[in-house]
Amino acid sequence: MALRDLLLERRAAIGRRWLAQTLATYPPQAAAFLAREEDRFANPVGHVLATGLNALLDALIEATGPDGDAAIGSERFQPALDEIVKIRAVQALSPGQAVAFLFLLKDAVRAELEDELDQGRRTDELLAVFAAIDRLALHGVDVLCRWRERAHDIRVREVKRRVSGLLRRVGWGADAPGLDPPAQPSCLP
Repeated sequence: MALRDLLLERRAAIGRRWLAQTLATYPPQAAAFLAREEDRFANPVGHVLATGLNALLDALIEATGPDGDAAIGSERFQPALDEIVKIRAVQALSPGQAVAFLFLLKDAVRAELEDELDQGRRTDELLAVFAAIDRLALHGVDVLCRWRERAHDIRVREVKRRVSGLLRRVGWGADAPGLDPPAQPSCLP
């Protein structure tokens, strides 16, 4: 049986294991809530993780097919990856922690297919799956940078808006004297 067929056969178990491992990256009380609460409106983070990880797993399984590279580079995984990383981008996580959930998929695949992989005949297929996960993680880093930059821009605009509002309240509008930027010393002769 091909590795792709094994992944399809064990898809649900791999997905459950990956979700559990990802939830374990959160503090215990938060992880318990995220795992327990199924209402998508009461628990939007848990819902996005559960649905997004399943979509990413489907993209991975598709990537193990004959045109695997095209599947990882396709638009199929992008919405799910965007939603998950958008949430993790605003959480108090380092960049490595924010995208680490993608690498946890390797552990989930290894654990679920342990018996079949011990036979050693699937090394090339497994390396191809792990390479697809690595490409997915690289896309995750790009998405993380984009969302963190967007969050930073929003914060900067909000600070500017508040400061300009304060200046208007005290009568220091844009036309007030003394608000011109100081002259920059010139280094040129």
